[in-house]
Amino acid sequence: MPSGSNMNDLLKVPLVHVLTLAAFSLAETLLKGLLGGAFTLLFFCHLLKEGQANLASFCVLPLALPAYEHHTISSGTASLLSLQYDNLFCESRGRAPLISTPLETVDALVEDVAKFVCVVESYPEPEITWTRNSIPIRLFDTRYSIQRNGQLLTILSVEDSDDGVYCCTADNGVGAAAQSCGALQVKMRPKITRPPINVEIIEGLKAVLPCTTMGNPKPSVSWVKGETVVKETARIAVLDSGNLRIHNVQREDAGQYRCVAKNSLGTAYSKPATVVVEGE
Repeated sequence: MPSGSNMNDLLKVPLVHVLTLAAFSLAETLLKGLLGGAFTLLFFCHLLKEGQANLASFCVLPLALPAYEHHTISSGTASLLSLQYDNLFCESRGRAPLISTPLETVDALVEDVAKFVCVVESYPEPEITWTRNSIPIRLFDTRYSIQRNGQLLTILSVEDSDDGVYCCTADNGVGAAAQSCGALQVKMRPKITRPPINVEIIEGLKAVLPCTTMGNPKPSVSWVKGETVVKETARIAVLDSGNLRIHNVQREDAGQYRCVAKNSLGTAYSKPATVVVEGE
């Protein structure tokens, strides 16, 4: 029977834990003489009392410790209170989370679906949380879907503002939490946001035709007059902004112009803009 001191320890343990731990004593016939049923119950009560509820919840039974390998703990040779958490060895001890599939860089087009997979090995099952640029992703945010017990994050319709670093963190209370991060690179087909417009210009003046673009990778811009690619000369230049600048406009500069934006994902053409050159 447990001593009065040990019985006091039992009385300090919440009833729900005592009832749970009582179930462990039913397995005492499996201990094959190594541990007494009374000690087994006290062992788990001691874990709970010392704040080691996590270990107590999945430890089947305490194994013989190296220091006591020539003795049976139930004989009283080893004091229960001398056991330390770091000295405990259990048949079913928990495992700290391990992310077996680290996050990788994901490329996605605007309006496409992007997915991050964070495969975690852990016991007991961990809680998995996600962040973007260190800001938590909330479960109620309808732009995201979190499935497979938190291991799959889906961005349902990618926006250009979704660029950033995404991290998953797994924590089960055993050991250190595990974390893995990957970047989302939002790709965009070329788009002409400010196309050229019709212009009337007096011969000898300067004309500038606008062409503002967006895309990722950044599009290169060229110009077409009619069906011929516009070549840069001392008078004609394509600016870094994509605009076409014509110095000292001549009558032969009249015609229809289109700007062309191109990157690795595609090509965009503006509608034709007419340049009319008037005499002085």
